[in-house]
Amino acid sequence: MKVILIDEIRGLGSRGDVVTVKDGYARNFLLPKQLAREATPGQSEVSRAGAQEVGTARRSGKSPGARRKQPTA
Repeated sequence: MKVILIDEIRGLGSRGDVVTVKDGYARNFLLPKQLAREATPGQSEVSRAGAQEVGTARRSGKSPGARRKQPTA
């Protein structure tokens, strides 16, 4: 089963990663503890976009979601 990690899990991946795990591990551990959610094609694209935004923000030293102000004419 493919899941999107909501939190970092040691040995599995970081927040926003799409990983493949055994069905029982997902159903009995990750999903009930809200550490992951089931990946669908639409959610996978959103997750990748969010992960790229976080990576870019870390490199630039800004918080994720912070936007630059556009100069006004």
